[in-house]
Amino acid sequence: LAREGMARELVRHLQELRRTAGLDVSDRIRAYVSGDGEMVAAALTDFGDYVRQETLSIEILRSAPADGATTNTVKLDEDTVTIGVERAG
Repeated sequence: LAREGMARELVRHLQELRRTAGLDVSDRIRAYVSGDGEMVAAALTDFGDYVRQETLSIEILRSAPADGATTNTVKLDEDTVTIGVERAG
């Protein structure tokens, strides 16, 4: 249940970042999630498909955001992670 909640929080933060980046609602994105938090990694393992579907991500990379991506550092439960989004293709 905690992992599902974290996945929902991640979706919320990625959606906010999409708005910050000025992306259209229908734009496909590439999402980045980096940090050393085990709970975030577990949430993405269990609910990655849900996060991809809700955020229109073609992929979620578990790495530092690429140069030019819109980024933010957020606190998810006890994990601090850096997230990023960029328009795909």
